[in-house]
Amino acid sequence: MVFRTDAEQRAMMAKIIALAENIANTADEQKEGASAAANASDTTQDEQLKNSRQLMALTERIGELEKQQEQKLATYSERIGELEKQQQQQQLALENFIALFCSVFAKCAIPNSDSGIFYYEIKILSVKNFARIGLATKAMALDQKVGNYADTLAYGSNGCFWMNTFCWINLKNKFANEDIVGCGINLTNGRIIFTKNGHRLDTSDMFAPESISPLFPCVTLGSADDKVEANFGPTFKFNLSKTKVFFCAPKQELFWDTDLEINGHNVYYSKRNGNEWRSVFLNCPLASKAFDGIFHFEMDVLNVKNFVRIGFTTKTQRAPEIFSYCNDGTLWVGANGPIGGAPIEKLVAGDTVGSGLNLAMRRIIFAKNGRRIGATIILDTPPTDPLFPFIALHDFGDLIKANFGPSFKFDLPIL
Repeated sequence: MVFRTDAEQRAMMAKIIALAENIANTADEQKEGASAAANASDTTQDEQLKNSRQLMALTERIGELEKQQEQKLATYSERIGELEKQQQQQQLALENFIALFCSVFAKCAIPNSDSGIFYYEIKILSVKNFARIGLATKAMALDQKVGNYADTLAYGSNGCFWMNTFCWINLKNKFANEDIVGCGINLTNGRIIFTKNGHRLDTSDMFAPESISPLFPCVTLGSADDKVEANFGPTFKFNLSKTKVFFCAPKQELFWDTDLEINGHNVYYSKRNGNEWRSVFLNCPLASKAFDGIFHFEMDVLNVKNFVRIGFTTKTQRAPEIFSYCNDGTLWVGANGPIGGAPIEKLVAGDTVGSGLNLAMRRIIFAKNGRRIGATIILDTPPTDPLFPFIALHDFGDLIKANFGPSFKFDLPIL
């Protein structure tokens, strides 16, 4: 047994107490550390849960965006496909337009004549897009459309009449496969004729361009494999003979004065020693401006001493409105003298002379013994009063016989 002094015991006790306090403090620190760790753990779990929820929401949003992106990509892909298809179609159409759009001319031009009809027909066998039938000068290139070039005219499958680059008349009378389309020109007055399946179309205001270049039949096609069949006669779907339209007045009475004896259509100058002009008129003025045709009449010269005239004038015979052909071969516009130019053929007893007025074109023509003679008198402005056919005799014993149709020595041109 070891005995210690009081001082040693007290010192030992102090160490024991200090050690006990240290142990107690350490225990407290451990408790505090454990509590802090527990609190930290709780905080970390909350943050992890929050982050997990945010991550899930973000993942869901990303999924939605990816789905939307896929839908947009699908839409874009479909649209791109449509655009590519349209581009291919446009490219094909452009290639067809550039490479296949063309015109073709007939080998021979329209005859250079003052009378008659030039006419041809086209049967549409196969046309995909459009076709035009018409007349053109050789100045038009083959890659041009007839009717879209100067001095050309055409009837299009869309129903439009084209002339000098623009749509002249739009009847909306379309033509298609198996239709027969005709195109012609009246060489007397320049009137254009278009027909469809044997029926004439309304082209009353359409005349040939005033071009010095010859016109050729021309067809324009717009697609590959388009096929047509040309027919230049003599047999056509359209009956040309039925278009011989003219105005006649075979039973009209005549105005006359006391110096002229009228027996039917015989006119005789009965005034002895007479040497002045005496005129006789048809008792019927010409038809209105809307009339589409030719007024024609003739006279047989049975006896003439000096002068006889045939033509058209107003009832008042105002000087500017007398248009006549005299038997000395002169043409008269007015009453004071013949128009310039050398005299044309003279008339003698036994000749048949005719005078006609194209009512649409306001052109006066003359014929002798069945053939056209002289220049054409063009009425630049319509007369102020209606025109009448007239015959003027100058001397005693002059005798003529008038003929107002329907049969004439001169074969009237087709209108």
